Amino acid sequence: AKRKTTLKRKLASVPHVTLSESLQSASEHFFKAAFIDELAEQTEIETRSLPSLLHQPYAKSYDCLRAAIARDAYVTYGESSEALKVLYPRFLGDLKQYDNRFNGLAKPTLDRLLPSSLRLSYTRLNTFFKCRFHYMLDGLLKLDPDEDNLNKDLGSFFHEALERYIKEPSLIDGALEAMLEILKKERPTYTKREWFFLRESIKHLNQVFDVIKTQHERSDYSLNKQEKFVEKPFKDATLVGIIDQLMTRKTESDTKWVLLDYKTGSPTLYLKHALHGLNVQLLYYVLLLQSTFEGGNDQVTGFYEQTLLMRPKKVKPDESLQTLFEDHLTWQGYTLEDRDEVYRIDREADEGSFIQSFRIKKDGSLSKSFKTYTPEQLSLLVRHLETLINEAIAMIRQGDFTINPKKDGQKDLSCTYCPFRDVCYRQERDYQSLDMPKNEEALFEALKKRGDES
Repeated sequence: AKRKTTLKRKLASVPHVTLSESLQSASEHFFKAAFIDELAEQTEIETRSLPSLLHQPYAKSYDCLRAAIARDAYVTYGESSEALKVLYPRFLGDLKQYDNRFNGLAKPTLDRLLPSSLRLSYTRLNTFFKCRFHYMLDGLLKLDPDEDNLNKDLGSFFHEALERYIKEPSLIDGALEAMLEILKKERPTYTKREWFFLRESIKHLNQVFDVIKTQHERSDYSLNKQEKFVEKPFKDATLVGIIDQLMTRKTESDTKWVLLDYKTGSPTLYLKHALHGLNVQLLYYVLLLQSTFEGGNDQVTGFYEQTLLMRPKKVKPDESLQTLFEDHLTWQGYTLEDRDEVYRIDREADEGSFIQSFRIKKDGSLSKSFKTYTPEQLSLLVRHLETLINEAIAMIRQGDFTINPKKDGQKDLSCTYCPFRDVCYRQERDYQSLDMPKNEEALFEALKKRGDES
């Protein structure tokens, strides 16, 4: 009674008072106070409807989203906010039906975001094949997620150093330190621990350089181009790429080509995934390179990845550091099924080849564990990629950016390292389970069957 009297006295001293009420909050339910009914009997109270948001410079769905965020923050972290107090009770009914999943771009938006001349890299296409929604966020909206600059900078440092000096007899004293000093000005936020790691990588790079030079000396192929830019026009788009290293062997009638891609992370070449356009960067580069061939007899005789940073492995008691480096820097990829050509790529292959898994059987043929391809098989792969690329371009032009991450059995191929995995609201039913061939032989059979059907 005392509280009621105090409230009435205070209310009487103010000419206009606005009261709002709610029977629900984030975690509780309330009953309307009898005091409100008493006031209505004793005082003139004007009841007003809630103001509409339709004429405001923001949408109702935006406040719905703010209410949902506030609710999630309260439930998960116990954080209270003004949005929780004001918006959550107001939009509680809407939240039960609210779905903030992506449901397409409006045509004017798509026209504004899509350039008339679309240029696609392997990275962009691989992203599209992994998940179209990821491609839209990255390729069209240009969202810039937080990334680990250290790994990117380390990769760029190794690539640039090899590009500049691989034709020299040795790395130039002080040159690598000078490159890091330039990087230091661009990355003032790096810690002392990170700079220590970058400086120590110079020792590793020197050893990598020596092994690569030795590999070149053992080959009949000579270094032709580095950071070679190549492109190929398609309908409504152009495919572009930069090949780290091209090695060639000229004959009287043609030129033989070997492609090499440097990696500072894990290997990314999985030929089985080529059926779906995934994880076959070097095949895209083969496609681009072949479009530049002037003579009809030029031939790609090998495409490989070379991992520059050593990964942990079990070391044999008698294994030297030099042997570890040589084993680690083997070329991982596929070679033309031609024994003579293998020995031209590596003259000393019998003494321990720098092409991974090279073996000769007792009858003189290449071992099955050695990854090879025939000209016909490579042609099948390239034609299949062209078909996939044309299909992707058409879907991009139509604005088909469905949330469709991929799985290989139970293995997630799309979301594990995706920087946008927390904003796409994917569900289990969104995943596409891909039918992957068991091995390369099954892959080529599937490609041949598709070619026959078309």
